[in-house]
Amino acid sequence: MYSKAYAEIGKIIREARAKKEITQKELSLDLGFTSTQYISNLERGITTMSGENLGKICAILEIPASYIQKLLVDEY
Repeated sequence: MYSKAYAEIGKIIREARAKKEITQKELSLDLGFTSTQYISNLERGITTMSGENLGKICAILEIPASYIQKLLVDEY
């Protein structure tokens, strides 16, 4: 499922993660996952995320959740 909003969100997550020097593995573990596949898929914009994970990712990476929510609302 391709979504312009999720592609942009993935880019934002990848850039914020890199800026904070957090690996995909570290972020995955912080979210309770043992594999990096979920983060990889998010960053490529090929998967969606729950509101709970959105909140956690935004808090960890210091991304304003309102910005991500606006991208989603504007697309749908």
